[in-house]
Amino acid sequence: MRLGPIKDQLLAGVPAFSRVSGAAAMAAAMQSGRFDHSAYVFISSINAGENQLANAVMQTVPIEVTVAYWVRNVSDSTGEAAMDDVEDLREAVVAALLGWKPEGQKAPLFYRRGEVISFSFGTVLWADRFVINTYLRRS
Repeated sequence: MRLGPIKDQLLAGVPAFSRVSGAAAMAAAMQSGRFDHSAYVFISSINAGENQLANAVMQTVPIEVTVAYWVRNVSDSTGEAAMDDVEDLREAVVAALLGWKPEGQKAPLFYRRGEVISFSFGTVLWADRFVINTYLRRS
């Protein structure tokens, strides 16, 4: 599955993101400690289901796509302001991707979960996880 169309959809649908990159750019940002208004998109898992046919192969293959982003808000010591900002961005990310079908795919994206990856001094790294079902067939 190609991630370019998902990145383009996020850039068009979430104006708060100045850039949408991949896992290598996220690793570089983590090393540099420079957290800007970027999102990072990567495949986080591919998990094939059981074969559904006796004399051929047909498997559903859910692909989990992660959209990760940093939010920094140090206006309070509890982190509540940063989490409020996460919620605003999360709503925009979900609105841009939920039910959207990338070009060349047979199924739309659906939302699996969101989670805090790290939290430190008003900076939150949040990850939204989406799934798209793909299929393997061979006779």
